[in-house]
Amino acid sequence: MIKRTLKLIIASLYKLQKISFFICQHPLGKRHKTQGLFKFLSWQISQFLSPKLKKIDWVNGIKIVVKKGMTGITGSIYVGLHEFEDMGFVLHYVDKNSYFLDVGANVGCYSLLAASKGADVFSFEPDKTSISALNMNKFLNGFNNITVINKAVGSEIGTVKFSEKLDTVNHVLQDLNSSGTIVSMVSIDSIELDERPIVMKIDVEGYEEHVLDGSMNYLKNSVSVVIVETNNSNLSYGSTNSDIFKKLRKLGFEGFTYNPFTRALCNVGPDRIGNTIFIKDPAAVTKQLLDADKFLAMSELI
Repeated sequence: MIKRTLKLIIASLYKLQKISFFICQHPLGKRHKTQGLFKFLSWQISQFLSPKLKKIDWVNGIKIVVKKGMTGITGSIYVGLHEFEDMGFVLHYVDKNSYFLDVGANVGCYSLLAASKGADVFSFEPDKTSISALNMNKFLNGFNNITVINKAVGSEIGTVKFSEKLDTVNHVLQDLNSSGTIVSMVSIDSIELDERPIVMKIDVEGYEEHVLDGSMNYLKNSVSVVIVETNNSNLSYGSTNSDIFKKLRKLGFEGFTYNPFTRALCNVGPDRIGNTIFIKDPAAVTKQLLDADKFLAMSELI
C-alpha cells in the first residue's frame, strides 16, 4: 500500500514538473508563467473534484468542450495556443475567402480557429470519440461553416485499419492483425471544391506523404499553404521528412516556421523536427499576415 502510494506521488510530481516545464518554455506561456501555472492547477483541481466534460472559454471568442485526457486541447487551456506558431499562423492568415482542410482534426482545435476567421472548413477525422467532441465544439460555437467528415485521408478512396483509444496519436495501422477498426478513406482530390485558395493542415502521425499523394491536383492548382507535422513519425511508413520537402518543393512550396509576435516567416530545411508551414507564395502570404487583425490569447493581443 505504501509502495503504491509512493508511486502515485512520484508519478504526480513528475507530471507536475513536465507540464510546468512545458508552460515555462512555451513561447506564450513563458511570457505569462503565473497565469499559465494558475490555469494548470485550476484545471487539475476542477477535474479532481468533478471529472466530467466542461465548457471552456478559449481564444478568439471560441468555446470548447474538454475533459481530462484530451491532450490535443488541455495544453491550450494552460498556454492559450498549444501549438503557438502554427495556430497563430492560422489566426493571422486564414480568412473568409479560403478553404481550410483539417486532415487529422482530432477534437477540432485547428478547425475551430479557422472557422472563427470565417473560412469554410472541412474536418477529416476517423476516430469516433474525437468526432463526438468535434461535433459538440462545432455546435457549441454555431459554426455552420465546418463540415465534419468521419473518414481517414490517404492517396485513394478505400478503407484502412485505424487504431483506437490513443487520443491525438491514433493512426493508420499497417499490421492488419493489430487491434483497431476498419474505417473509410478518401483522398483530398476526390472532394469537390471551387476555385478559392486552400490551406491544409495535415497531422496524421506519419501518414502525411500518403495524404499529399492523394492531394496532387489541389496542391498544383489551389493550395497556398500546407501545415505538415514533420517529426520523423513517417519513418514507420517508409517515408522521411526529406521526401515531404522534396515533394512539396517540386510543386513550388518552401518550408517555413512562423513567429506570431513579429509576424515573420523563417525559412527551414528538411532537417526540421516539428511542424513545418509550406508556402507557395511567401511574399503574398507575408502581406496578408501583416495586414491581419490581432487575436487575444493569455490576456495578450497578438
